[in-house]
Amino acid sequence: MVVKAMFSGLKHIFKRRLTVKYPNQRLKLTERYRGRHIHDISSCTSCKLCANICPPKAITMVLLVKKPQNEEPPEKPQNEEAPKKKKREEVHPQISYELCIFCGLCVDTCPKSSLTMTHSFELSDYDRKNLVYTPEQLSEIPSEEEGRYVTVFTKSGVSHHAD
Repeated sequence: MVVKAMFSGLKHIFKRRLTVKYPNQRLKLTERYRGRHIHDISSCTSCKLCANICPPKAITMVLLVKKPQNEEPPEKPQNEEAPKKKKREEVHPQISYELCIFCGLCVDTCPKSSLTMTHSFELSDYDRKNLVYTPEQLSEIPSEEEGRYVTVFTKSGVSHHAD
């Protein structure tokens, strides 16, 4: 019995490992992997379809106040009062990643494709408040370190490459 167990252990010593040393090496993700969202504020129409279709209700729409394009006040006559201009208010998605299930329905229903998904999956944090991404945070493209990914899936099967 002991010899059989030792033979089993020795047999696996010389096989190639299937695990990856994660912080230093990373698996190459497929093209259709759904990770963190990116929001293009300029193309969003504030239609709220993304918030309505979200199954866990992880998306809420928040006001985003934009300043007018021309900041110079128009010349006004001294006797008349010019009508006050209101700031343009738009609602944009705010995503809570503690609730998000990364289903991609919000991306599929966006008519202007202002919501897209990246391959970024490192969203963990010690504070739940940091898992709520505002529209400004969603508009920033996450930085991914190039050259650290390990090729895993190929046509001929599974291959493992070190950096």
